[in-house]
Amino acid sequence: MKNKTIMSILSILLVCVCLSACAKNVSEKDFVHKTVEAKTPYFESLEQLEKEADVIVRGKKIEDLESLVNGSGFTFATLSAFELSEIIKDTSGLLEKDDIINVLENEYKEKNVIWHVADYTIMNTDDEYMLFLTANVHGEMKYYTPLGVNFGVTCLGEDYLMNSYKSGLPETDADDPVNLIREDVRKKYM
Repeated sequence: MKNKTIMSILSILLVCVCLSACAKNVSEKDFVHKTVEAKTPYFESLEQLEKEADVIVRGKKIEDLESLVNGSGFTFATLSAFELSEIIKDTSGLLEKDDIINVLENEYKEKNVIWHVADYTIMNTDDEYMLFLTANVHGEMKYYTPLGVNFGVTCLGEDYLMNSYKSGLPETDADDPVNLIREDVRKKYM
């Protein structure tokens, strides 16, 4: 009787451990993607984007720092750490190579839903990016936001065409203004 009780307890513990491990191993396909519509600035050209930017930098995202929701004054956003490898423009003159800045990305994960503001797709940690940013201060926190949401972020990695959550298919619309400017960014800065 004692052995059956111990075996039952061990079996229950084993099932709990397995379920816990499976719950932590959630893949991207397990999420539902939803878009939040937003009015965003429009840019006609790379030159216009460069002119409007407070900061133009090259570098890599290091990690997601925190998700920010209504209480912080933002909606559906992720604050990410981004390490600078090159500074092309800095109107403040305070940034240096290898600095780590906070970038506010317009994507947010909540339970099994990934919210995309204006179809923004969060940066990967493995890829190099060119960012065209505006500087912001909210209370004690200084952060940067990409201009025009999607216009201000260009992936320089080999998989740059797979930078869309929509059905996992490459962005192939050659006439899309964001893609046209991103192609100009790659030609100029790669």
